[in-house]
Amino acid sequence: MNRIFFCFLLVSFPAFGQHAKTKQQQPAWVNTSLFSQKVFVENSGQFENTTLLNKADSGETIKYYCNSGGVAAYFTNMGITYCYSEIIKPERKVHKPEMEIEKTDDKSALEEEEELNRKTIKHSLKMKWLNANLTPEIVAEEKASAYFTYGDRQDKTGKTCIKASAYEKVVYKNLYPHIDVEYTFPEGKDGLKYAIILHPGADHSLVKMMYDEENVMAIDEEGNAHIKSTFGEFIDHAPVTKYQNGAMVKSDFVLSGNILSFKLDNYDETQTLIIDPWTTNPLIPTDNMAYDVEYDFQGNVYVYGGRADGGANAYQEMKFNSSGVWQWTYVTTVFGGIGYLYGDFAVDAKSGSSYIIEPLEDTNPGVTPQTVKLNAGGIQIALFPGISGFHEQWRIEHNPCTGKLLVGGGSLYGSLYAQIGIMDTNLTSLTAVDVLNYQNNLQDVQVFTMDDFGNYYAITSANTLAALSPPQPPDNYLFKGPATATLVPLSYWVPTAHKFIEMSTSFNPNMQTCAHNGISVSNNFVYTYDGYLLEKRNSATGALVSSVQVNPYPIPYPAYFFIHWAGVAVDACNNVYVGSKTSIKLYDSNLALLSTTSVPDTVYDVQFGNGTVYATGRSFVSALSITPPSGPCGNLSSVVTYNCTAGQAAATLYGAVSPATYLWNPSGQTTQTATGLSSGTYTVSVTSGGCYPFSSSLIINISAISIITASVSATQSTCGNNNGSATATAIGGASPYTYSWNPSSQTTSAITGLSGGNYTCTVTDATGCTAVQTISVPSSTAVIAGVSATPSACGNNNGSATVTASGGTSPYTYSWNPSSQTTSTATGLGVGNYTATITDTNGCTNTQTVSVTATGGPAVTTSSTPQTCAQGGTAAANASGGSTPYTYQWCNGQTTSVATGLSAGSCTVIVTDAGGCSVTSTVTITANVNIPSATVTATSASCGNSNGTSTVTASGGSAPYTYGWSTSPVQTTATATGLAGGNYTVTVTDAIGCSAIQTVSVTSGSGLNAAITSTQTGCTVNNGTAAASVSGGTSPYTYLWNPSGQTASTATGLGAGNYSVTMTDASGCTQTQTVSVTQTPGPTAAVTASAINISLGGSSQLTATGGGTYSWSPATGLSCTTCPNPTATAVAPSGAGGLTYCVFVTDVNGCKDSVCITINVEIPCGDIFVPNAFSPNNDGKNEMECVLGNCIETLKFSIFDRWGEKVFETTDPKICWDGIYKGKLMNTATFVYYLEAVLANGEQINKKGNISLIR
Repeated sequence: MNRIFFCFLLVSFPAFGQHAKTKQQQPAWVNTSLFSQKVFVENSGQFENTTLLNKADSGETIKYYCNSGGVAAYFTNMGITYCYSEIIKPERKVHKPEMEIEKTDDKSALEEEEELNRKTIKHSLKMKWLNANLTPEIVAEEKASAYFTYGDRQDKTGKTCIKASAYEKVVYKNLYPHIDVEYTFPEGKDGLKYAIILHPGADHSLVKMMYDEENVMAIDEEGNAHIKSTFGEFIDHAPVTKYQNGAMVKSDFVLSGNILSFKLDNYDETQTLIIDPWTTNPLIPTDNMAYDVEYDFQGNVYVYGGRADGGANAYQEMKFNSSGVWQWTYVTTVFGGIGYLYGDFAVDAKSGSSYIIEPLEDTNPGVTPQTVKLNAGGIQIALFPGISGFHEQWRIEHNPCTGKLLVGGGSLYGSLYAQIGIMDTNLTSLTAVDVLNYQNNLQDVQVFTMDDFGNYYAITSANTLAALSPPQPPDNYLFKGPATATLVPLSYWVPTAHKFIEMSTSFNPNMQTCAHNGISVSNNFVYTYDGYLLEKRNSATGALVSSVQVNPYPIPYPAYFFIHWAGVAVDACNNVYVGSKTSIKLYDSNLALLSTTSVPDTVYDVQFGNGTVYATGRSFVSALSITPPSGPCGNLSSVVTYNCTAGQAAATLYGAVSPATYLWNPSGQTTQTATGLSSGTYTVSVTSGGCYPFSSSLIINISAISIITASVSATQSTCGNNNGSATATAIGGASPYTYSWNPSSQTTSAITGLSGGNYTCTVTDATGCTAVQTISVPSSTAVIAGVSATPSACGNNNGSATVTASGGTSPYTYSWNPSSQTTSTATGLGVGNYTATITDTNGCTNTQTVSVTATGGPAVTTSSTPQTCAQGGTAAANASGGSTPYTYQWCNGQTTSVATGLSAGSCTVIVTDAGGCSVTSTVTITANVNIPSATVTATSASCGNSNGTSTVTASGGSAPYTYGWSTSPVQTTATATGLAGGNYTVTVTDAIGCSAIQTVSVTSGSGLNAAITSTQTGCTVNNGTAAASVSGGTSPYTYLWNPSGQTASTATGLGAGNYSVTMTDASGCTQTQTVSVTQTPGPTAAVTASAINISLGGSSQLTATGGGTYSWSPATGLSCTTCPNPTATAVAPSGAGGLTYCVFVTDVNGCKDSVCITINVEIPCGDIFVPNAFSPNNDGKNEMECVLGNCIETLKFSIFDRWGEKVFETTDPKICWDGIYKGKLMNTATFVYYLEAVLANGEQINKKGNISLIR
């Protein structure tokens, strides 16, 4: 039964060389309810009235069932029947001289005698609701998530399985008139809680509970009712009675013969009253025994046990999820043999399917034990009827290696001495094998398990030998067999030191078995346990390795003993978990005690899987987290190392059966060690070998691998010298570093004295990893220079020198001395020697010296002709010497050797030769007549306007003078006005026609340039602005805004309108501009409706747009008043024209707009109704007599008493009669009314009838 499985948690490795181990453990939990779950199970056909109810009345049927502390309670349409089957087991006779048994005889003699003497007494207690409704409505409430399944005892094909729901409450409705009875389970207490619910109008005296006449009943001083049955005492605790609001009412039981009823003090029969007793029954603790536990790879837990008596009770399998929550219970009602005999079950850990064996169907040789298969949902899907000759089946295991089931047991009859059988998982065949070849049917398999390769291990026992005279010791042999179809040959068959016998009262006086959970196997060792002695043996040879006394043997030391507790499991580290009386003891691989963990009660089975210890026993099943001091076992670990270029990781799955398989992701490698890993996260999945393969995944982080690299740099060798250098910089790797250069043989990171060429550096880090880099050291040639010079002429410093550079590396820089000039040509040089230093980019230099010599300048002679009135005079220059060609510059700007049009007076000419030498000469121009002359003055044009003036003053010549200005049109006065800035020429002509010409410049001050901008003003506040931007003129400027009066460049707080600004500069120049300030546009409200015409009670979707916020009015019928799309519902007549809704829209600037829409309500007129009675008695109900109806346009409503006197009349439908006539409320009477009305649709209504006034 014990296997080893593993489950692992994903972990990561944060640093180089670290190991990480972890194991996923389920949360610890314990469940102590087991086979006495506090639920009511519906009868879906699994409960047979005639079989289970000893005293069923005619028409009585079972509706629900519950297990109350080991007592079966059947809820019928008439009451409750409590049932209990008691097994009377005879004392075992160890030695009976008159029954000598040879080893070759059947072993049935002693057992059959015991079986014949075993008795089953069926007890029952019936409570019937006296004179109650025989067909009450019985409903179940508060359905549980778990359920029950039952093997159909009538269908031996195994194809039928009944599934029944479970509930926490059962209610009998209208058991008596207006009386319900509700059954629940008391919180934290045993027994059943029932509540008798008296609804208004109920008669509590009808409620009577009649018990069987043979039971003794009494009421004690505390008011509790005692019912003594043949199997124990039932107690109905004194009732507690209260209203729904909690107010108490005194109540007591009343006993009359065998009838129990209730006495209540005065109470309000118009309120609901609850009588709330509580029933306890005898407790049968043996129902809560769980003898075996299994699990699956999803962490679900399965237990098998309970109590079977061959009658109402049967052994059960339960399933819990990984958190200990009950999922389902299967009841083995399909087994119909010797019910108190207990077999075994097994679970396929992958699929969750389970298999239950019946140990012994009958002592009749022709009846064989059965096997049941359940799916993961607890549904019976197969039933094997057994085979002849293999009569006893005590142990069962699922073999994942072969996909078969192995059954361990024995034989009672004949010559078939089989101990182990092979069965397929579809339960179609069973082959039994005598693996021991012992030819003795005394050798039953009592303990049984399998290893990871499907090999089986078993221990036999033979208690009949102990009954011989003289007694023989039990032969508890351990043997190992292969996972083959033949199950032989055996690897070994060795005796153990255990002393347990075959048939025992081991766990429960009402249960008998030939097996217990006393064996577990790891990869290397097999462990056996009998409740006292734990043995460790070599699993390959069976040789004893060591043993430990877990519990002391009974005193006196017995020849054999019964098993009173059991359970052994082993993990991958060979830590052993052993079940004891009320604890689980943990031993290390050397069987040294490590720890003791307490559990609720005696342990019967222990399993280890999913990193969790599962234990079960008397009244409990639990999942425990028991961790050895050395840490959890069954781990996946990894070691990460690094080389020069990558990382590598080796994964180890401790306890895995070889060969294990590996898969690395994203690398894709499939070996135990993954190599060449770059930095990042990797997942390794490892699957063990063997028939119980398990997988585990581990996340491994490969750190950023510090691969050594190198960078190199160089400086060139310059000017043709060996002055270059190279430097290597190591990156990554592990310092310190060493360096090797080639060629050069230098060993430092930086080397010098290099000529141009390629150099290779090898950098080696502390771990021997290398990086190689090559660099080229560039080189440059020397600078070559040539010089030339031009002489300084005329004795001036106007010589020059030029240097021409080549070679080296351009660009070049220059330095002259003396001179400090830095260009390639130095100018403005006098006579002398000059040195030029040329430097290239690399700093290479060349120095050259050049001489600047001197040369002479030109000479000039002049001549002239006089000025006449008809034409100007002339002047001529005759140059010689110096360097040709020559250039000329005359006083009137002419540049030829002869100047013409000259006025009388002197004129200077400058003659310059090609060498830049100049000579100046002045020549006098004479006039052969009196020629006039003129002088001109001017005033500026201001502010950029045409307001300048110019005045000419004439002298000489013959007056009068005439004037001609170069204006458009030509001005002819001595003063020209309206001049803009610019040059003007005036010609002065005397009386004889001689002229003088002068040119004058009129200056102008610039005008003002202005740009005006504005911002909008708000809807509700004057916050507009206007700004003037001025340029030109003469700052500073002044401003004047109109109609604001503000004097800043920006006017603020402006409303909408036109504004002008006058700008004046420091010169008094002004300019006026106008700007418009506009108002921010407000929202535009719009509204639509999904329907304009609606009926009363109908609705229309209103949709408004145009703003940021919305406010609707009126609020009548609107779903909301501040949203853009409320729903308008016609809740009342709106009158003519319908109901108008207005929406007020406000934008983010506070600007508003509104719009309205009218919804027309079509009101159905219907009929006019006049109530036929009213009661004006001030109770707030029906106080007024009114005319009820819609669309009443005109009305005449009159009421007369029985003598024909009019007591009330109205034409307004809103006015009602309050029953008062002449100031007094009238007495109860019948009145006659007459009604004439016209509706809005034109329909005429005429009614009359009676009205009752009731006071």
